[in-house]
Amino acid sequence: MLSRFDQMTGQDKVLLVHGTWVRDSDQRWIFEPDITAKVEHFIRIFSGMTMTELLTSVRERYQLSSTDATLKLSYQYPEWVSFGDAELEMPQYITEDTEIGVFLNMRRSIEEVYNHAQHVICVVHLWRNVMAKYKSSRLANLMSAAARAFTVTEFNKKFIEIQKISPNCAAYLVDIGDD
Repeated sequence: MLSRFDQMTGQDKVLLVHGTWVRDSDQRWIFEPDITAKVEHFIRIFSGMTMTELLTSVRERYQLSSTDATLKLSYQYPEWVSFGDAELEMPQYITEDTEIGVFLNMRRSIEEVYNHAQHVICVVHLWRNVMAKYKSSRLANLMSAAARAFTVTEFNKKFIEIQKISPNCAAYLVDIGDD
């Protein structure tokens, strides 16, 4: 949900996460965050922002002085938005000014839908915790896929896989709950 400041200024606070896009066992795209990143970086983006302004903001936040480093900014539509559309399931890259607006509109629409949703565990943080505790990208990716499951059946399928690989990890996930 946007803060009062964000609503008044038309700006959105966005978390930057450094990582890599990979395919899971079902050939779906999953974002694997770089777990060595110790600090979370946020930037503010706004309607009408240019790609140059966005890249400058990201470079400043990460303290990148060289413009030689290539930055790829991307996001993924939630599964309930893509609903089996292969093109929407792929990572979406922001490469030009108009795509910033597309991202903002999608984000604001999702926030409006989930305006009254219960607070849940941040999947990125949970992914990092599973990686640190169980040293398994497979478990972390399965947890991420389960967290984003659109149906109970899909969630149960992923959770059963987690239980088969590591009953301890499954117990850990159950014990932390969703508060």
